[in-house]
Amino acid sequence: MAASQWQNFPIMGQYLLLLAYTLGFWGIGFWTGKDLKLTSQTLTAIATLLIPINFWAISHLGLGGNLLEWGVIVLAVATLAAA
Repeated sequence: MAASQWQNFPIMGQYLLLLAYTLGFWGIGFWTGKDLKLTSQTLTAIATLLIPINFWAISHLGLGGNLLEWGVIVLAVATLAAA
């Protein structure tokens, strides 16, 4: 659904969706760590590969035009750096 409706999302929504997917992959990978090793490693690898795309998207989408966007940027950078 996200791919077919991508252009209908506002720029902030597009980035938040990407961030949610990244954190979702990381969270599920962390959660499955004990029981499903291969699944956990795969999801964590996908999340790791999405981190640079998140930073690229912040720049490419032109976020930072208002205070709310700066708040999202700060939260995203802190969260992605900790992950």
